[in-house]
Amino acid sequence: MSDKPTDQALFEYYYAYEFNDIQENYRGFWVTIYMTLVNLTQYIGVLNYIIAIVGLIANTLHIVILCQKIMRKTSINPFLIGIGVCDLLRTASFVFNVSLEYYAEIRKMRTPVRCLSPTTYLELLLGNIFFSISTSSQYLSVWFGVTMAIFRVFVVKYPLKAREKNLSAIGKTIVLVLAPTILPFWYLDYAQTKIRKNFKWVPPKDCDGFPPNYSQLWYSTELTELSGKAGIVTTKIMFLVEGIFFKIIPSILLPIATIVLVVELRKLRKSSSRKIDENYKSTQLVSIMTIAFFIATAFHGVLYIGKYIVFMSAGLSFIIEKLSMFFTLLSILNGTSHFLMCYFFSSQYKRATRELFSCRKNAIPAVTRSSRIQTQI
Repeated sequence: MSDKPTDQALFEYYYAYEFNDIQENYRGFWVTIYMTLVNLTQYIGVLNYIIAIVGLIANTLHIVILCQKIMRKTSINPFLIGIGVCDLLRTASFVFNVSLEYYAEIRKMRTPVRCLSPTTYLELLLGNIFFSISTSSQYLSVWFGVTMAIFRVFVVKYPLKAREKNLSAIGKTIVLVLAPTILPFWYLDYAQTKIRKNFKWVPPKDCDGFPPNYSQLWYSTELTELSGKAGIVTTKIMFLVEGIFFKIIPSILLPIATIVLVVELRKLRKSSSRKIDENYKSTQLVSIMTIAFFIATAFHGVLYIGKYIVFMSAGLSFIIEKLSMFFTLLSILNGTSHFLMCYFFSSQYKRATRELFSCRKNAIPAVTRSSRIQTQI
């Protein structure tokens, strides 16, 4: 007989304990919504894992291509590399943590529960570190997208001034200055969880696979305690700051920059009779990426506002947590698709890809000073 509780038992538990702060007239409705989301997120979680593995491979290749010599002089290349590194860290962290969860589930299917050795301190520590890296790299990736869009707006609106500057060097400086600013937020996220030593675990005598007199310390993770009224206020402030700086503000700036880029793109195509090639395509690429960033970020911004509003309601907070998994799918898809975006909207990127995988090295034709400037823009 299975020890798994029935849906009715779960419904009664959630109704009595987790959603007991909601009026009875609406409580059953919200419990039903939550249980439906729980069932759906199981499939979403598997889909996220598969896409993340594809993204891990694609982003590794993406960074290698962006580091090719032909790509180094483009103005947006430093931002693309920064976004690519963030995407790689995020997908790698996601794959690592979910792989640990799946490994634990496989062990439970093959080994009696009483014979399962506890999770090691190293596994818990790495899981906590990678989870924080995943969150922080996503935030930094969004801000790289925002600054890239604003930077591109400057290039297309003031082309003469842009030609007088080393745009690639300016882009590198912006990326290098922006990257360390995420460290305090990474630490705050990491410090929210602590590892506690519980007791020494000894396997039962009828469990096979353990050496004589084997024992292992049992560790567990728990949220860092912020007790009292001050702790509640601090937690709410952290949620609010996180939502404003990494969800709301990017969700406002990204569509504004995108609209300006689209308008300037149309002007450029109509008014210019010269060959615009890479200048036009680079602007088009940035526009596509900012739209994708906006779609992936805006819903998270709405959820963060909702999380702040229902902070004291455990049940509604659980629902928002489950909804965030659906929008995590959009975020992972966005990070995985940057390789394809660059390939289809940048002829230089396409050329770098072909040269990287070409069996023979083709000679790169000489370029004039004007064409170098055009490539840089």
